[in-house]
Amino acid sequence: MVNPLVQAAERVVSQTDIFGDVWQDINQAFEQTSRAQVISAINLFRAQFPEFGFLHPDDLEYCEDELSIVQKLRLLVVVAVSHRYADSYTADINNKNILFIANEVQKKLTSGPSLALVQTFLILSLCNWGDGDGFNAWMHCGIATRMAQGLLSTGFASCGKKETLSELEKRTLWTCFKMDRLLSCGKRRQAMFPDGDTHFSLPVNDTQFLFGQSPQTAPVDDSLRSYGPDDHLVLLIQGLRIWSRVHTWIAEGGRRQPGMTEPEQCPFNETSDWSKMRQALIKWRESQDALMKYPATKVSVHAQRGQAERFGYINLVYYVSLLFLCREFIPFSPVDEVKPRGPIEPPLLKARGPDSFWLQNVFDLYDAASQISSLLSDLEHVGCPLRTPFSGLCAFSSTLWSIYGAAFPNFMGFTPSQTSDADAQAERTMAVLVRIGKVWRLAEEWIDVLNTAKSIMTRFSEGRRIKRSRYDYPELEDSIHLAPLQGMPRQTFDKPAGLVSADDGSKLHQLVAGDAEQGVDTDGLGFLEETSGNEFVGEDWWRLLSFCDDPHLLSTSMDNMGDENVA
Repeated sequence: MVNPLVQAAERVVSQTDIFGDVWQDINQAFEQTSRAQVISAINLFRAQFPEFGFLHPDDLEYCEDELSIVQKLRLLVVVAVSHRYADSYTADINNKNILFIANEVQKKLTSGPSLALVQTFLILSLCNWGDGDGFNAWMHCGIATRMAQGLLSTGFASCGKKETLSELEKRTLWTCFKMDRLLSCGKRRQAMFPDGDTHFSLPVNDTQFLFGQSPQTAPVDDSLRSYGPDDHLVLLIQGLRIWSRVHTWIAEGGRRQPGMTEPEQCPFNETSDWSKMRQALIKWRESQDALMKYPATKVSVHAQRGQAERFGYINLVYYVSLLFLCREFIPFSPVDEVKPRGPIEPPLLKARGPDSFWLQNVFDLYDAASQISSLLSDLEHVGCPLRTPFSGLCAFSSTLWSIYGAAFPNFMGFTPSQTSDADAQAERTMAVLVRIGKVWRLAEEWIDVLNTAKSIMTRFSEGRRIKRSRYDYPELEDSIHLAPLQGMPRQTFDKPAGLVSADDGSKLHQLVAGDAEQGVDTDGLGFLEETSGNEFVGEDWWRLLSFCDDPHLLSTSMDNMGDENVA
């Protein structure tokens, strides 16, 4: 069942010793990297990151003497990423090599744009994202996007005025779009590649791209088309567009946004933004061939074809989008609730809605968490583990809501057996996340959040004194739907020796809630006053503050520009 190309890649990369040295010269580093190592790295990269659809068989047939410095850097950054999956991986050396590539490629910015340069910056952005370096992830993705947009407006080097974009160029542009969607869906971040700028066509399927075949004529009614395994790139573009829309809506406040409590915006009404996003997600799912839908189609079937990872990725996009939609109307701590009935924390909806809707919403939430857990486990079982920043986010989300389900069995409608299963599911998915953390440091922060969340949920189940509203834990609330990333401007606090004063508490709540520019809801400030002397403050409150972060990187607000206490 193991993907033979990836298995061979890991074996070749593990046997190499070139990673024992920090790269200091581009030509020397490339000379020390054998063709077998480059080819294995490309195969591994294509499997783990199907969204980077611009790698082509021509990359395997390179002539070293004909490669430019930028083209060598492009291949070296792929090799550096692949090394993370090897047994010989050394984080310190790998990070220095990534930094070396970043420094060298930045020197080429003034020499003019090129396709290889765009692709190199995109891969660097991926590395930054996985390491929790949000600022550089956003910067490198932005450089790639702006450079690609400049090439698009002036014409690529290989395109004359009357010629259309080549497939390789289109795939590079769409990769810019996908990375932008993955990195720009957080609060206060503007997308660098809006839908209005995508005037170029969708990529052809993999068979046509790899064999150079002419694209087949699409049906007049595109809604009649069914997308199969070879169309994974189109499915990812469409899916990540929906995921970004969902995530942005939540990060901007979700149901707490102005007007969201009105009857026409209640989720059970088709006129609501929530319902429209869910309908778009379901429509995207229905456009997929039955072979692309998990769990009806087993992972092992796609593993036999060497396509398990891309199959897993597409299904993860679906289930995590559904999970995030459903969780928006789930109460943070339904201690006294016997069944779902919608939000129990302000702002409350102005229409109640049918009980069946709320029951189905909870069912869909936990089912999505379960499917993510099973999918990630099945991928590992067949020897095709998907260990990427995005799969880490999915594992984190699944684990969190498995912990939630085990903590509130009455609210979830669980039997003792189902409660035990939820506990086991959380442990299993957490183990997957730990393995992802050995490749990408970002997962370590998610693991810390989960450990904190589990501690809080344990207190719920034990009946210890604890606040019931998610507004009382804004950092954990943010971490639930925002991937914590480091390396961006933000204010920080040192843990005080004594208790928090009311005045400091007000400022603290304002900062943590991230609503300084929108005003503060003073109803939530009572928490800091009420919990003076409560052991929770000393034990966990400051622990949670470390997750006060807008993960999707750099705020576009100019309010803190020039502040000395911006880290």
